[in-house]
Amino acid sequence: MPVRALEFDDCKLFSGSLDGTVKIWNYRNGTCIRTLRVFDSGGVISLHHQKGTLVVGGENGTIRVYNIAKMTSFTLTGHTDWVNAVRLYGENTLFSCSDDMLVKRWDLEKRQCVKTFTGHTHHVQSLQLSCRALTVAGAASSQSPLVAKRAESENTRPYIITGSLDSTMRVWDIETGECLSTIFGHVEGIWSMAFDAMRIVSGSNDGTMKVWDTITHACLFTVQTSPVAINSVALSDTRIVVGDNDGNVRVYDFRDKVA
Repeated sequence: MPVRALEFDDCKLFSGSLDGTVKIWNYRNGTCIRTLRVFDSGGVISLHHQKGTLVVGGENGTIRVYNIAKMTSFTLTGHTDWVNAVRLYGENTLFSCSDDMLVKRWDLEKRQCVKTFTGHTHHVQSLQLSCRALTVAGAASSQSPLVAKRAESENTRPYIITGSLDSTMRVWDIETGECLSTIFGHVEGIWSMAFDAMRIVSGSNDGTMKVWDTITHACLFTVQTSPVAINSVALSDTRIVVGDNDGNVRVYDFRDKVA
């Protein structure tokens, strides 16, 4: 069965498959250390591993949380469709997004959903978390409602950005669940996104990759990378890597002025 998700740490690789299992590998020698039967019904769609905690999002709408050292686990229920992304935050917080159009915040100590973020009108495919607050230059305050709002205070909280098949990205307050900004520009759904302190990169069903300013959300440039959907993007300080539905991988270098 297809492998849908991968996660690394310093010595292990975690792979999640549509057969409902997660395999833990020693990626230095290629040996399989352990196989976890995560779901009896439905496959593994998403993974995140951090500080000994492995979170698995399922095709059946459930989330499984593992303590890797003790090999104990528990299940979170609340989504009603595929869980497309899971992201751990701090010691006891988890964020997830789903085909049910919802983004959820979970308290792992209480083992329950504590906040549901609503607003997207189609499947939410990607979720990225900033552990830093938005810092806004006053000179840019006239360019975006979010910039003007953030300029009111330097003590802003971290935020998350989600990408959806409704063709938009949304920026959310991590604590309140308030949608701070909606980013428009793609003409078809967004399958993947990544961001850093300077840029947001999004890949769309329309075959385009867009690069946006993280603060103002202005579109810096658009590249028609493929005639088919862009289903994965990755971002480093100088490069963007794009994968499409035809199996192609393209690397763009900011120093080559891809715009």
